[in-house]
Amino acid sequence: MNKISRVIDFLISRTVIFTLAFIWCRYYLNSLWLAVLSAAGITLLACLILFLISRAKNARKSATKAEQIHMQQVMTEFMYSTNKQNVEYFYKLIKNEYAATLLPDCVLCENNKIKTLLFTRFKYAALSPDDIREFYIECRRFNAQRAIVFASDVSDKARSAASGLTDAEIILMNAENTYKFLKEFNMYPVITVKTAPEKRRKIKTLLKFAFSRNKVKTYLWGAGIMLLCSFAVPYNLYYLISATVMMVCALISFINPAFVRDPEKSLL
Repeated sequence: MNKISRVIDFLISRTVIFTLAFIWCRYYLNSLWLAVLSAAGITLLACLILFLISRAKNARKSATKAEQIHMQQVMTEFMYSTNKQNVEYFYKLIKNEYAATLLPDCVLCENNKIKTLLFTRFKYAALSPDDIREFYIECRRFNAQRAIVFASDVSDKARSAASGLTDAEIILMNAENTYKFLKEFNMYPVITVKTAPEKRRKIKTLLKFAFSRNKVKTYLWGAGIMLLCSFAVPYNLYYLISATVMMVCALISFINPAFVRDPEKSLL
């Protein structure tokens, strides 16, 4: 279906280009065949330009998609590692560039007499104001002027809480910012957590969902409402057609075994 749609879009766009070129070529040229040939040449040139632009765009999109997939893999690796392992990873990442000290729950860096604490909080839940409170307490404990927090996601409330602090700067790094930070060092964790790629729903799966047996009552209720509405309006053809379609859908859902969900299988 997607391929057919692409072919149709291709034909329509090229036809529009040819038509526009032919209109102006015919305006300036007296010969019909010369106008057709000129329009065809202009169309071919435009197609070539569009092809080159599309190829460059697809190359960028492909690179971005590959980077997005890798970023997701890196975040998943962090999320399924202990906080201690993540802290140690970031310590190894920066120890050659900065004066860093590994602490039980964070990394202490000192640069130009400014103390910075590095925290890692990779989890499915976004950072909350309670997390900001924890980071602030640690900053006061170690007399640090700021904290950098690497996390999977950051809530708006957490950002608001962090921006409201005046005696300690707390920098919140979400997944994209964390990946950019790793990219600067050109160092990424080894991917050991294997996840299956997200599968697209096939037409057959969508049909099974649309015509599953538990949808019969829904279609019947809809058909009944449409049928009742047909008695209340003067032009009732639309309601009668809708009621008929819903009745057919209800019938298909009830009698077609291909669209009936499989029974639950025993786990043992």
